[in-house]
Amino acid sequence: MKPSVSKNAAQAAETQIRLIAAQCVVTLLALCCLMLAHPVVDQDVWHEIALAREYFQHGSLPIHDIFAYTPTVDFIQHEWGAGVIALLFLEWFGGSGLVVLKYLLGAILGLFLFLRIRQDRPSLAILPPLVLLGMNMLQPGFGTVRAQIYSMCAVAILLWMLSLDRRGSNHRMLSGRNWMLPWSAVFVIWLNVHGGFVLAFGILGAEFLERVFASREGWMVEVRRNWQLPALGVVMIALIAVNPYGLRYYSYMVEALTIQRPDIIEWQPIWVVASRFPASVASLGIAAVVAAYAVLARGWRNSPGVGILLLLLAASIRTNRITMFFGVAFLAIVPGLLEGTPLANWANRTLYRFRGAAVPVTALVAILLLAVVWLRPPFQHMVPGRMFPAYPGHVIYPVGAVEYLRQQQFRGNLMVPFTAGAYVSWKLYPEVKVSVDSRYEVAYPPRQVEQFIRVYRNGREANTVLAAYPHAAVLVFHLSPLRQALDAKPEWRKVYDDQVFRIYAKTDVSLAPELEAPLVEFGQIP
Repeated sequence: MKPSVSKNAAQAAETQIRLIAAQCVVTLLALCCLMLAHPVVDQDVWHEIALAREYFQHGSLPIHDIFAYTPTVDFIQHEWGAGVIALLFLEWFGGSGLVVLKYLLGAILGLFLFLRIRQDRPSLAILPPLVLLGMNMLQPGFGTVRAQIYSMCAVAILLWMLSLDRRGSNHRMLSGRNWMLPWSAVFVIWLNVHGGFVLAFGILGAEFLERVFASREGWMVEVRRNWQLPALGVVMIALIAVNPYGLRYYSYMVEALTIQRPDIIEWQPIWVVASRFPASVASLGIAAVVAAYAVLARGWRNSPGVGILLLLLAASIRTNRITMFFGVAFLAIVPGLLEGTPLANWANRTLYRFRGAAVPVTALVAILLLAVVWLRPPFQHMVPGRMFPAYPGHVIYPVGAVEYLRQQQFRGNLMVPFTAGAYVSWKLYPEVKVSVDSRYEVAYPPRQVEQFIRVYRNGREANTVLAAYPHAAVLVFHLSPLRQALDAKPEWRKVYDDQVFRIYAKTDVSLAPELEAPLVEFGQIP
């Protein structure tokens, strides 16, 4: 009887582990929905779809900026393709198009992360906490719809393909070095939807150097064995020219990578943003410790992907914007590195020992997360005209003010906050041109953008900025210090106020005052 009892016990244990795994999958899917559920339309979407609208109307992209009345630089929009895709989805699915697109891109990202993780077959005990940690770093890229998510997808695809190459995979479609052709196609798409494509060169270089110096056969042997990686890098450099702007794209990318952005918080070093984004910074720190433990436990020569992790970790410390890409690499690489370490073995034993208790616990967590998803609808989109505490720090759009200008048939130059300019262009161009928008160095001299940001933030240089440009009207946040400077000038009169935004117009501009306008809580897209 003992062997039969033992066999039944083993089958029961296996059933429990499978049930725990299924419930963990449900939990992670619910978590993915919550991560993707942030409904506020990203401020950059508006200038992307505005440019795409011009492309479809005229059959080509503008060579010079058309949306601003202030001085602009040579116009190269590295996110032009993202705008075309977003506008097509809006045409196909209406206002829900951006949500459909976001979840499609999230599914692509999840698929290639799954394919990469599956190659290492990490145990169930370590995977859920690592996924939770990694996804917290990915969250800043999940806005509706940030172009950064294209780069996250492309990084995941590249990490999967490099792993196939390292393993000498017999994948039926990507065996040997056949992966380079489809990757080149992915790269061309990438460079036309987001400037994050430059990460591919760093990842490729880190992978090559790791293979060369981690080898015990001598570095020259590895150089001959892996010559295809630097060769691919050369091909990718040439492929950058496959864009609507031609060879000018090279010099633009060099400039974009070297300029400072002191007023854009996500571009700042991690020690600057720690108080602003404590969860993201804490996740990065914990992830770095976990990755370091795995590498130390295995030895760096036996830790494939360590070079990529080090590169992206260093870049994340230097600029918080890269943290989401370190998160992608962490999810793709670290579960496999951690497998077989003392920590992973202890986690496996603990899960097996307490599997009976883990079944209801994982079920409860899954049910609770599904309930949260249901209560916080994951498929909505929002163009907020006021602050909603449920989404701290989100952008507020001048919904009512823009509608007022439309009804008044205003034509002219409108000075706007950095975060509102693109929205105004989408809604009111060509009748209205803006002073600045969130394209930053893409369209404007950086010092000019920084000057406008400072004027709205602290009111300094207000007299200089108001006199330097041909503004016909000024859109201002109700609590902005700039309001005080405008109130003190007789040549400006207040014509609109909804308790969130105000509009001041020159005295010779014909606009009927609406000083107690009702607050419009939500705008529409498109």
